[in-house]
Amino acid sequence: MSFSNHIKSSLQPKRLAVKLNAKGEQFVVKGHPWVFSNSIVKINDNAKTGDLAIVFSKNKNKVIGLGLYDAHSPIRIKMIHQAETKVEINAAFFYQKIQLAFNKRLELFQTNTNSYRLLFGENDGFPGLIADVYNQVLVVKLYSEIWLPYLDSILKSLQEVSKSKTIVMRLSRGLKLSQNHAIKDGEVVYGLLENEVVEFVEHDVNFSANVIKGHKTGYFLDHRDNRRRVGKLSKNKTVLDVFSYAGGFSVHALANGA
Repeated sequence: MSFSNHIKSSLQPKRLAVKLNAKGEQFVVKGHPWVFSNSIVKINDNAKTGDLAIVFSKNKNKVIGLGLYDAHSPIRIKMIHQAETKVEINAAFFYQKIQLAFNKRLELFQTNTNSYRLLFGENDGFPGLIADVYNQVLVVKLYSEIWLPYLDSILKSLQEVSKSKTIVMRLSRGLKLSQNHAIKDGEVVYGLLENEVVEFVEHDVNFSANVIKGHKTGYFLDHRDNRRRVGKLSKNKTVLDVFSYAGGFSVHALANGA
């Protein structure tokens, strides 16, 4: 399986040696996912977006973390690995992280549902990348160019782990303007999409999301449990939903007799 006809990038990543000031180093050691530009005291002169940043401790010259360099953001390095163990940043590394994220979400399938957020950005070690599954359609939202050099292998792993039949790419405003790729917002990069409005089930309740034109990935799957909770709290009550995008909270309330 290859996405190379769709996913092309002019970025060729290399390795960077990075040293931080005391405050920045402390944040990385404690597991913070971001390194701001004013924390960097030493780095290669020709650092470019997507390069692998190897962060060394200031005194012992020990690797304390790995991240991806972003030349266009004040969050200059987005961390992808804390250096408790040595790893190679390759397709197998990303596959393992995606499989781990999926395993954490297996509990979500204990209710009648076929929609879930597979990758929660920084929380799963993928800063600036969100992956949502609607039925058998996977929607990947990119917020940073750092992922462009690695996207082909990441998409393969996402498809293999989620068993999705279709993959749709969504881009942030900045990525839409980027000259470093040929991806279009809403482009189907794997499989076929019969209808841009995808029907799915969330805790026995039927919904739909426009995965091509909808906000973000088409729906707010990160609020799945909140909507179920509100539904239960709303049983036999009168409910006013004053902030609604897709009616999720209202529909769950209605389904519980509100």
